[in-house]
Amino acid sequence: KYSSTVTVEGAKTFSKEKMGYKQKYDKVLCDVPCSGDGTTRKNKQIWTSWSISHAMSLHRLQRKILRRGLELLKPGGIIVYSTCSLNPLENEAVLASVIDDIDGGVDAVEIIPLPDFVIEKCNVF
Repeated sequence: KYSSTVTVEGAKTFSKEKMGYKQKYDKVLCDVPCSGDGTTRKNKQIWTSWSISHAMSLHRLQRKILRRGLELLKPGGIIVYSTCSLNPLENEAVLASVIDDIDGGVDAVEIIPLPDFVIEKCNVF
């Protein structure tokens, strides 16, 4: 009864012709391009190439991809926004600005907290 689509196609033009623009999904993963500053522990080269302007330049593209993901999401579906960045401009600011654009704002979306086992495993809170 379940079906899925896995793609590496660009998010801005994802399957408008192939699958039909009206195709909607229960779950959408938006793994967006990012500055990668969250990978500095394993990739020391990030420090030499990282810049505020580069991180800021990604914000607009990240917003576009997340908005496209929302267009593809069924009502009541789950969307996951993913980066390997620790930069709030690439994470919280993208989410906040897209939520502000949605009719009804934050009241129109349900933000699901991290499961307890993730919080405990990562010692994040």
